[in-house]
Amino acid sequence: MLAQTAGPPPPANNRAPEAPIDDNIIILIIIGLVYGTYIGFKKYNTKNTPA
Repeated sequence: MLAQTAGPPPPANNRAPEAPIDDNIIILIIIGLVYGTYIGFKKYNTKNTPA
């Protein structure tokens, strides 16, 4: 008897939630490529250095 009455349902949210990563995805891809290239050259140079 003390419960609240049900009000109207909340409005439907048809949009997908935006993540902050969406704004800078190109920058993150470029950073990943640069880092991957750095790691590749580092491994290549340690393999092919004279002892």
